[in-house]
Amino acid sequence: MKKMITMATAAVLLLATTAFANGGNQVNTKVKEAFQKDFSKATRVNWETKDNFFFAEFTVNNVLLSAAYNEEGELVATSRTIKTDQLPMAVSLALNERYAGYTFANNLTEVTYERQTSYYLTVANEKHVLRLKVSASGDITVESKTKRNS
Repeated sequence: MKKMITMATAAVLLLATTAFANGGNQVNTKVKEAFQKDFSKATRVNWETKDNFFFAEFTVNNVLLSAAYNEEGELVATSRTIKTDQLPMAVSLALNERYAGYTFANNLTEVTYERQTSYYLTVANEKHVLRLKVSASGDITVESKTKRNS
């Protein structure tokens, strides 16, 4: 059950947008201290609390990041938006080999959860739009597949 809650939290983090409320006064001391230790150079920090998890959206070196903490101040997951050309070589090679002829979205989401990094992106051809999850080693999972309208 705990793993399912954590997975759901990672999914929420992945789908988080800039609609964060400034709920910093709701963040407990453990979380605030852990965040300061983990991201001491963070600026423009906004917090949202949901289902006993604390989500921070913030900037470090002009890069927008998101992080999720549990009530104990443990970092659960992080995410950021990156460009396709920032993908690790193994990921890039796997995608280009398996999805030659597809158009790749310019931006994708990098999520780190339980010390494992995954990349979520959309690729499309004339027939289908695919939402992919790619591990850092290049293993690809199709998360969703939609037919394009002619």
